[in-house]
Amino acid sequence: MKGGQREGRREKMEGRWKLCLLPVILGFVFAQTSIAQPATPDIVVSVKFGEGGGRGEEHMPESLLGFPDSTARENVPTIDPAQVLSLGLGGEIILRFEQVVIVDGPGVDFTVFENAFIYRIGEKDRIYAEPAEVAVSRDGSVFTPFPFDSLSLEGCAGITPTFGDMDPGNPEASGGDGFDLAELGLDSIRFIRIRDVSEIVKGNSSHPFYDVTVNGFDLDAVVGIHTVRNGFVSDVEEDVFVESWPYSRGAKQLQLDLRAQ
Repeated sequence: MKGGQREGRREKMEGRWKLCLLPVILGFVFAQTSIAQPATPDIVVSVKFGEGGGRGEEHMPESLLGFPDSTARENVPTIDPAQVLSLGLGGEIILRFEQVVIVDGPGVDFTVFENAFIYRIGEKDRIYAEPAEVAVSRDGSVFTPFPFDSLSLEGCAGITPTFGDMDPGNPEASGGDGFDLAELGLDSIRFIRIRDVSEIVKGNSSHPFYDVTVNGFDLDAVVGIHTVRNGFVSDVEEDVFVESWPYSRGAKQLQLDLRAQ
């Protein structure tokens, strides 16, 4: 075979290999651009304060759209109203993820952080818990609640202390209460509703978590662990991002701009 023919055959072979590798390369690029890092909500859709709620409202929405307070520890809860919002007894809040979608991955898919803490009575450690039911939704209209046990409070948010000095994207170290979409048979969601159920503790002096001072769930943060950028999950209900939601980042900036005029 002449040198020119050999060279031509080599170029054809190289071209075929490149074509074979192209889907692999594109798949890798797609995976890298679609997978997002742990993320926090973009909008507080609505808030309904219960009895004793409202402390920290003036710091909304910024106080709720970030990561948990870094000063929180298992024995030192976050009480700064600039960091947590008190829902009060029976209060509820709905949060929305706009830039990313929370998807079902291995283990915990998102974590809810409250200011639960450990305290001691006599020789026994106890958890100061103000529990809440957590429900999720794809479209913001139909919510599916996570089941919980009213005695052990397993399945509630507000029962595990926060370790603010740890990575909030690592549920094994961060504290807070983790939730797995697989438990509900869901593959993706954008809305999370948190509804205080502290009355099951406060109204029962024989309850294992009973404490006369319990006064409702205090939200610090919500962190999505398994997320993809919005647009990569085609079957999630899409709608227009409304900057005029009462507690969106855009609405807050608009209020500040108007005050400055």
